[in-house]
This record gives sequence, C-alpha cells and structure tokens, in this order.
Amino acid sequence: MDDACKRFFDTTELLDLLTSLLAPVDISALIRTNRRMYKDCSPSLYKTLLVDVLSGKEWAILTSIPCLLGLGRNIHHVRTLRVGPVELAYLYNCFIASETTQSLLLDTPATVSPLPQWLSPTDRHSRKVMPLPPMTNLRHLELFELPSSLQRYPMVDKAYKLSGADNPQAIAAQFCWIILLNPRLTQLEVEYDSVVNVLGSRLFVKAVSGLSQLTMLSVRDALVEATSRTGEIRRQEPLTNLGELDLWDFGESTSTEDILAIIAQCPNIKTFEIPILSEKHDHDVIGEFIGTECPRIYILYLAYGDHGLEVDGLLLFRIMNTLPPQQVEEVYFNGSVAAIASVNSDFSRSFLRHSTTLRMVYILWTGLTARISLAAILEQCVNLTELFLLSSCEPGRELFTTLADLLERPWNTLKLSHLSLAVSECGIPNYAGKQPYHTRPLPIVLSDVERAHFGRLEELYRRIGSLSDISLVNVHLAVGENEGEEEMRSIEEVKYYTNMIQAGRETGLPDFWRFFRGMRQMREVSGPFLRL
Repeated sequence: MDDACKRFFDTTELLDLLTSLLAPVDISALIRTNRRMYKDCSPSLYKTLLVDVLSGKEWAILTSIPCLLGLGRNIHHVRTLRVGPVELAYLYNCFIASETTQSLLLDTPATVSPLPQWLSPTDRHSRKVMPLPPMTNLRHLELFELPSSLQRYPMVDKAYKLSGADNPQAIAAQFCWIILLNPRLTQLEVEYDSVVNVLGSRLFVKAVSGLSQLTMLSVRDALVEATSRTGEIRRQEPLTNLGELDLWDFGESTSTEDILAIIAQCPNIKTFEIPILSEKHDHDVIGEFIGTECPRIYILYLAYGDHGLEVDGLLLFRIMNTLPPQQVEEVYFNGSVAAIASVNSDFSRSFLRHSTTLRMVYILWTGLTARISLAAILEQCVNLTELFLLSSCEPGRELFTTLADLLERPWNTLKLSHLSLAVSECGIPNYAGKQPYHTRPLPIVLSDVERAHFGRLEELYRRIGSLSDISLVNVHLAVGENEGEEEMRSIEEVKYYTNMIQAGRETGLPDFWRFFRGMRQMREVSGPFLRL
C-alpha cells in the first residue's frame, strides 16, 4: 500500500465518507479484500439495517448465524433500523436473551435499565434465538407493517418468525421499549395500527416524550379503535425540537380535543402534513389553533381523504389565514371540488397573505370540473418558482382557469421555472355555415373575430415567453363549465396543433413559437401546448 493510499485509509473521516457512498454489497466485497479492510469497514456494513420483507434480501441477515454474530459484534454501530412486526419480535427476543444470559452467567445487572412491567414475556423459542446486545445508539427507527395484500406471500413465513409476531399488543409494547432504549433518536416512523390504538398510543406517547432530539415524527395508516377510554391521559412536555409532523386519516373516535392535544405538543414544527378530518371535527377551531400554536410552519401538505368531498381541504386554507403573514413557502393541496367551491372567494386571499414568501404551489385534483382564478397570484406572488394545477386529465374532471383570467392582470412572477395549467376559452368560436379555419385552404384568411381571439392567445404566449427562467411548460386545453361538445371537438382536432407549428406566411396564422426562441433554460414543453 503506497503512502497516499495508506494516508487515505488512516483518515477515519475519509473512510467513513467512502463507505457511506457504497451499497451494502460493495462494502461486503471491500471487507473481503484483506484484514485491514475487514477491521475498518465492517462497522459501515451495519450502520443501516433495513430488514423488513420489502427491503430485498437484507432480511436474510436474521437467518444466517455468521451474519448474526457479525451484527452482535457491531450492534453499537447501528444507526438506522427499519423492521416489520416479525423482525421486531425476533430482535426483541434476541435482546432479552442477551440480557438474561449476562445476568445469570456473569452475575451482573443487565446493560440496560430494568424491563418495564408492561413488556410482553418472551416467546417459547420454537426456533433458535441468537443473544444480541440491545441497540442503544439508533438515530432513525421505523416500524413497517406489511400490507394485507402481501401477507399471504411465502416470503413472509420466515425461518425466524416467532408466535409473538402475531400479537399486535405485544409488538406495540416491544416497539415502545426499543424507543426508550434510544433517547437520541432524531427520526421516528410508524406504519403499524396497534402502536396507536387506545392502549398502544399511551405507551407510544410516553416513549416519544423522552426524545429531546427528535426532529421528524411520522405516524401513518393508524386506525384508531372506537373503544372507551379510561383514566386521564398524562400531559407530557412538548416536543420542542420536532420540525416535521405527518398525520394521516383520523377515525371517527378521535375527537377535536384529541387532535388539539396532539398539536399542542409540537409547537415548533415547520413542515406539517395535514390530516383529513370528518364532518364531526371543528375545522375552524383546529385551523386557528394550528396557526396560533405552531407559528413557524412554512410548508403545508394536504393529502386526499375519504370522509366526504364537502370537507376536504378546508383546513389548509384556514391554517394559511391564521399563520403569521408572509411566512408560508410551499403548499401542496390534493382536494375536491367542494373544497375549492367553498373557499373560491377566499382562495386568492389565502395565497396573497403569503405573496412575498410563496415559492411552490401544487394543487392536485380528483374532483369534478371547477374553475379557479390565478390572476392575483400571478400578479403579486413575485417569488413564485413553481405553479402546478394538475387534474385527472379526464373530461369533466378538471381544475382549470380561463384565458380571460390569465390576461386580466400583469404577470410579476418572473422567477417561474415550472408552469402547469389547464386553460379554457381557448377554442376559436365556430359559426353556423362558416367553414372552420383549420379546414380552409392555405393561406388561411382570418375574420376580425378570429384575429382578435388569436391576439389574446398571442399575448398568453408572449407572457410565458417573457419568463426567462422557465424550464418546464405544460399548458393544455380544458373544457369549461359552459363550453360543451364544440369545445370537445376542438380539443380533439390534431390539425389545430399542426397548423400552429407551421404558423407563418405559408399558413396565414400567427407564429406564436417565436416567443420561445433563445430560451436556453427551456427543457420541456408539453400539454399539448394550446392545440389551436
């Protein structure tokens, strides 16, 4: 080994950086080259353990005695652990076996604190369990429940599956114990129903309350059981370091007070994924409470839910109207027609409250046809870089704006790099007895009405072409609420688009594409882009 190579591998920071860029299979090949690499690089092989069934063959580490022995030697190097219920039950029994062995054979106390009384007993080991010291240095912990559609797959019936893996209450308790062993956790993700049921949620809250360094908490797909609660839930200290909160669908048994109690523990979050609420929840109270108690939020997500179209999405706008002005930077909204219809009069007001800070607006759509106004946003949101109005692309199920609305006010969003819109009122009106313009012989002679309409379209192209930073444009035709079958036929007429590309003296049509010449940042134009 020459001097330069020796100095490289003698520098721990460089070696750690190198192994962090390698896949586990590459690290495995590296440690087999010589004893030096085996000694220095083996810990990197165990820093991240993804041992649930959806992580490829990595779960096979629990079926190999040499791999388990290697894990035992490097257990203090593990920083990230993702497990399913089966893997968690096995590791729990391994940890308890190690603690029991140390206490009995060495006549010394366990390496971790005494086991809580609420922990489930270990399984009667019908299969071999390898004693492993408990993991106490985790930074990222995730419990992943296998979807029911995959639970019948043969790969789930692993050699290390214990009977306790089928006991949801036991799994919830074991997971909470692992949390208690790792007070330096910074990221915690749970996708397992039993952790957040009436019993498990109390253990979970107690365990999480001690994580002073936690910055990300994600609880997904939690189905709260509608059972009666006994006793008073203890108030815990707020999670002051939590920066991201991701809540999903709340069940009918979750009251408004329960939701407020959760939010009150997270006063400093900056990213909030809004849960879908039902009609029984008080949206006004919750929205105002979030905006008041969590005043640092600047990224808002809203996912589509199942509780009824008349309530979806309203909470997002209430939060935006309550947060301090000029703060929100990113908004991701996936809602329904009723949500927009209910707030359409205040839609622009919600966004203009943050006009100088907004950078990204994504509005995804799964509802019916609905019109939205963007005139004020394009005029006043001067720092906006991405604006997406994405629809289902099915006729009659679109979120759209109109050509008149886009031209109503000047555009001051000169930093836009991504623009995706559905625009109505773009089709040339057809008059009875008059031949459509695209079927006339070349060069096409336009009427005064047609020239005026093309002039409005030209202005839209000019405005888009004036965006010097634009790299992606997706502007396509939408069928407005009153435009009917004539507009549908114009959308399907491919010759419209062909004539626009060939615009110029040969066709007699305006050459709109001239506005895009010299735009070096442009990477994609799609839509179809105003096929007229």
